[in-house]
Amino acid sequence: MRLRMNLESSGKRAIQNGMPDENVTPTLTPAKRWRPRFSLGTLILLSLTVSSIILTMCAFRETRVLREENRKLREETGALVIANPQARYVRSVRTLEDKTWRWRVYLPAPGKYSLRCITDGVPESGFPASSSTLTREFAAGEFEILATVNRDKDGNWRAVVACPGGSCSPGINASAAGWITNGSHCSTGAPDTSTEFGPMETVELLRLRQMMKTATGSDTSNPNPCPGLLIWMVGE
Repeated sequence: MRLRMNLESSGKRAIQNGMPDENVTPTLTPAKRWRPRFSLGTLILLSLTVSSIILTMCAFRETRVLREENRKLREETGALVIANPQARYVRSVRTLEDKTWRWRVYLPAPGKYSLRCITDGVPESGFPASSSTLTREFAAGEFEILATVNRDKDGNWRAVVACPGGSCSPGINASAAGWITNGSHCSTGAPDTSTEFGPMETVELLRLRQMMKTATGSDTSNPNPCPGLLIWMVGE
């Protein structure tokens, strides 16, 4: 009995001193894992938020596609596409009439511009100092320039360049009218898409030049100033 009491006392002292008891089997308690818990209202709100984000992204993509298609449609129909309302734009417009040209111009603010035109001595590049000139104070916004070549009441060929509020009509000498009657000419000018230009930039609307004949009878570009039609716009 005394021996048992000594053993129990020794065991208690060992436990009190922090020493493990070899005869006691420890019990291990598993660690609890944290699991997120959401209420039904939170889950519904989260689903609505994700759905709203997806719908917004899809709508933005469709809007961008529609805007691009609208821009292309406007370009095809001859409308000016104003990407920057503070910039100046010009474009040529297709016409069904023979010897007729049209352009649309957009100005963000009122400005003074000159329309200039020559019907002979048209160079391959650059602009001559002398020309028929029409100077106008244009209002802000979009306007149209129209050019035609036809015969006047006396039967002489004449070019007419018209814009809101005025026009100029330089004559065409019979010796310089070959490109009109035989149709042998080449032309360049403003593109058929909306193009931005600077406030004092010279804008070439049309550069039409009569072709020359080679020794074999074919047509080729004339390197020298020649008959034709040159129309340009200059900011004043």
